[in-house]
Amino acid sequence: MKRLTFAMLALAGTSLSGGCDWRKLDEAVERAPVLSVGAPSGYSATDVGRLIVALPPGDNPAISARFFVAATTRTAAALVEIDAEGKAITTNVPGATWPPNVSGQTFTSAALVTRPDEAYPSVLLGMANQKDLTGLTPGAFARIHIRPDRSFTMDAPVGPPLGPTGLFNPTGAQHFGRGLATGNVSGQPTFDDWVVVSDYGVALYEDGAVNLPPAVTPPTECQLAVDTIAAERLYQNARNPAIGDFIPGPGGEIAVGVTRTAGGSVVLLTRVATGLACPMAITMPGVPSFGTTVVGGDVNGDDVADL
Repeated sequence: MKRLTFAMLALAGTSLSGGCDWRKLDEAVERAPVLSVGAPSGYSATDVGRLIVALPPGDNPAISARFFVAATTRTAAALVEIDAEGKAITTNVPGATWPPNVSGQTFTSAALVTRPDEAYPSVLLGMANQKDLTGLTPGAFARIHIRPDRSFTMDAPVGPPLGPTGLFNPTGAQHFGRGLATGNVSGQPTFDDWVVVSDYGVALYEDGAVNLPPAVTPPTECQLAVDTIAAERLYQNARNPAIGDFIPGPGGEIAVGVTRTAGGSVVLLTRVATGLACPMAITMPGVPSFGTTVVGGDVNGDDVADL
């Protein structure tokens, strides 16, 4: 059986702030050591590392890097720590950590959560293929806590916000948890906001407050000309959203892809009093896959978010 590994590339001494000289970056990549970490014990060798989240380094000076990895074909995840000598220390998430309604599920997305009131990081895991008793796949997401003693606890899964006008209808909410992101969208968060994508609609949990109704996208096509059937699958191929201050003003925007036969688009969502609005859509006619994956950040060092 082919053994699948995931690699980490260390760019020692390379600064990407204040603008980039990509030739120097290429030179640094050529000199950088690459560490390949094999599948932890009990993992499927063809699946480990499909979802990777970089964690804060923690308080242990002997650990130079930490990652949380999750599988996409079975209920499996692990903490991977790299010591100063490049040795990988893996700690599998025990089966007893998974609640009954998570055990047996597969993960489709992951996002880091850090909060100033918690001394340890946590990770959101999306389960877009989770089925209900009717056979539909509304999906869900849950938060797993990674404690300093390398133990794990998991919160109860959160399903899509179904209900009256302003929330998702049962069909449009399918595959909730397809994409996840954390960051500042509301403008003045106490903690990072959480963004969850389903087939048709995006939910925003401000400050990560899953006990409160989230802000959701309006029941419109967000400036995209699609029929009713297509609207139910608007974000069906969106693999992940991105959060950044792409439009000047308070708060950030959520960028999420919409791939269509006529040409893909990236929709920017912003927080308004009534929920989420769609002030802009970036289209690419003739390129169906445009928007499949989006990433936000400051690429050219001008302190302005790039997409």
